[in-house]
Amino acid sequence: MNLLQILYYLMLAIVLFFILNYFKKLEEKTPSVMILIPVIYILLISELPGISREYVYFIILLEMLIRIYYTKIVLNQEELINYHYYIQNYGLAFILGYVLTEGFLIQVDTIFPQPEEVRIGVWLFIILFLYKVLNGNLSIQLEKQEAFHFKMKEEAIVVKFARLKNKYSHLIKAKDRNFNLLIYAMMIYEDNHRSKFLRNIDRVMYRFTGKMTKMGIMQVESLKELTDEESIKMVLKELNKIEKDLATDKKTKKQNLYSEILKQYYLDENKVDSILAIYDTLKNFDYK
Repeated sequence: MNLLQILYYLMLAIVLFFILNYFKKLEEKTPSVMILIPVIYILLISELPGISREYVYFIILLEMLIRIYYTKIVLNQEELINYHYYIQNYGLAFILGYVLTEGFLIQVDTIFPQPEEVRIGVWLFIILFLYKVLNGNLSIQLEKQEAFHFKMKEEAIVVKFARLKNKYSHLIKAKDRNFNLLIYAMMIYEDNHRSKFLRNIDRVMYRFTGKMTKMGIMQVESLKELTDEESIKMVLKELNKIEKDLATDKKTKKQNLYSEILKQYYLDENKVDSILAIYDTLKNFDYK
């Protein structure tokens, strides 16, 4: 393959990446969907001009590399990557793609339906598979990435907490240990929803537009550029102010203090609930 073909395959792998993201919602009921869709995809694109059929199954491998890069760099969620899932699912998809290529694609002139028995059989298989996927009837017991993410959630939080604490403990040093954990919980939430990669893009876009932009790891709205450390300092100052105001309010009970602080800061119940869940995980870990 020459450079142009590699770029062409890379572009097709990106298309596959988005297709798999769309079908991700079906994985819970039918985990095999993430294995068979790449195989069906390379079958269909093998008719495109410029495609070398003998190498078409490598698109599956390229898509896997794109997904790992996206998770690690763009989302900054390396701790959520289940490498066993990748080895299992992409390994099976790659093997099936290779068998399809060697046993069928390079043996025929076109994959579109003809009277020949083999081609009809392949298309019947595709139609049957899609029908069963859409109806949730196919039950092959394979590991599910989403389920694994759920199980890994607490471990991922703890890993991220350790990294952030090592980096920002010189800033987050209140006497109240629980208050510090609350700050880290907010930081983990914001960092997971807006990775360093995306924050750098926001910073570049701000230089062109000059509009109010969420800056730093704490995602503080600002009309000037903020570093991660500056955003943390601003949030600490704001939360300390809210805490003092609530401390003078007799209606605020001690056990509800952090919930009330978050409610006043975010004005978003869903976000508050998510951060409190992270906070509880950190509290359970930190007090072991």
